[in-house]
Amino acid sequence: MLTTGTLLHNRYRIDRLLEFGVMGAMYRAWDTQRNVQVSVKELTPQPDLDAATLERLRQKFEQEANALRTLHHPAMVALVDFFHEPAIAAGKPAHNTYLVMDYIEGESLADYIARVGALSEAQVKAWGGQILGALDHCHSHGVLHRDIKPQNIILRSDGSAVLVGFELTKLWDPNDPRSWAATRVMGTPEYAPPERWGLQSWHIDVRSDIYSLGATLCHALTGKAPQTAGERTANPYRFLPVKELDRVSARTQSVITRAMELPREKRFRSAAAMKTALLDETPLSALEAVQPARLILTSRGERLRNWALLALVGFIVLSLAGIAGMALQMRRGAKVTATPAPEIVTPPVVAPETTAALQPTESAIPTATPTRAPRPTNTPIAIAAAPADWTLAFSDDFTDNAHEWVVGSYEDAWGTMKRVITDSLYTWEMTAVQSVGRWCMPEITPTTDFYLTVDARRVSGPLDASYGLVFRHRDGNYYLFSIRDDGFFNFNLWYGFTWSAIVDWTGTLAIQPGQVNQLAVLAEGTHFTFSINGERVADIEDTQLSEGEAGLSVLLITPGNALFTFERFRLYTP
Repeated sequence: MLTTGTLLHNRYRIDRLLEFGVMGAMYRAWDTQRNVQVSVKELTPQPDLDAATLERLRQKFEQEANALRTLHHPAMVALVDFFHEPAIAAGKPAHNTYLVMDYIEGESLADYIARVGALSEAQVKAWGGQILGALDHCHSHGVLHRDIKPQNIILRSDGSAVLVGFELTKLWDPNDPRSWAATRVMGTPEYAPPERWGLQSWHIDVRSDIYSLGATLCHALTGKAPQTAGERTANPYRFLPVKELDRVSARTQSVITRAMELPREKRFRSAAAMKTALLDETPLSALEAVQPARLILTSRGERLRNWALLALVGFIVLSLAGIAGMALQMRRGAKVTATPAPEIVTPPVVAPETTAALQPTESAIPTATPTRAPRPTNTPIAIAAAPADWTLAFSDDFTDNAHEWVVGSYEDAWGTMKRVITDSLYTWEMTAVQSVGRWCMPEITPTTDFYLTVDARRVSGPLDASYGLVFRHRDGNYYLFSIRDDGFFNFNLWYGFTWSAIVDWTGTLAIQPGQVNQLAVLAEGTHFTFSINGERVADIEDTQLSEGEAGLSVLLITPGNALFTFERFRLYTP
């Protein structure tokens, strides 16, 4: 970190520290050659990053910086200079990178909103139009902002708005969970699109900036920070960005809502299209044909991936896996080869402190029968085929409780639970006062290689309620394969009182919401194949757990009531 009075690059005298984070810092400084104030952004390379990766990231950074330096627009800050300087990082010699930009005098939009509250529609549209003009200029030259938020819009004394705080390529390995975790720490979730939190940098495109600006304008119109993408995914029906404000026109409401769509393909495809929709009366439907700007600052392979991903239609969510879990996954070297699915950035795995009810086997207290679940109208699912030479080692159609599943009811700090076996259904009726998971297992012999399948259904309850299979449970550690009726599945490891998201929440069209869904796991040594309704959704390698018992699980993230049924539980072995 630089100290006050330091003369950087024999030109820029550091006046004060403005901001400090894991990946670098921001300073106000004095340009001794031009005799003007400037902003200096210090970028610190990732510790222990190998030389080849660092050089590749530096080259990409310099390519973007050179492009940004050529851009000039009245509503965007100008890049004056960039360079590398020797430094000491983690006790070892290193070279930090510095961006020098003009210092913009004025008040941030964030401070202005905090001071005066919700802003007028006319003012927000005027400032929004100016920023969209700057974005269109940047995007047309292949430059993304990547961090639009009220703090990065400065309001000048003449009433104009200026976009600052451009985020160029980081000098951190995008495939390293430390980079992902540091981005989470530094980022501002309320304005970040769901794809912003993935490890693949090529998920970000012009529509990511559009989402962030939409969230920023929403904040300005309402005076309140919007919900994060993760909160919206968990509670999709509670997202009402500006609809409660009668003074905001229906057109502006539509523009903001469309800019903040979770699926990227539903957003405006260019800043110019959003500006036209915001400022004039061009029908919104007429803007559909506008194509996204081509990003020239990516490699040919990255461009091909960008265009290929534009064709996918799917669901988008925030997800934030635990840092420790991600690091553990990397140490194990888990490899995931998932069936192609819509672009998804994942919601969080429930934190360990909210899943304590998953630990001990629950005691049973006989009680009244839970609410009987009506039979679904869809055709019953046929049991998927196990490997040809494997035999059926365990089978339960829930005509009785010969295998001693947990039945009865109880109440604890997390809520209530009722289970009953009747009419060939194993019914679970839950009430949760906080996020909680429940599981149980029958009397079953621990296995190593197996084919496990069950038919399961969420009869009622929130869409983000998940249900699935526990397997290789031993000494309190286990794997968990779950699905949700909003179209997502995941594969987690609970080990040493820590969650690891081996496959975080990923979208699939194989799930039938509100209907019976057949879940299947084929475990052969360290290899796992997961199927939903006969469609393979992922192939995984993981070495942590080799043997254990199997059972069923449910998880409620949103407090409330839910009803689940299970039927036709099967376990095949070699």
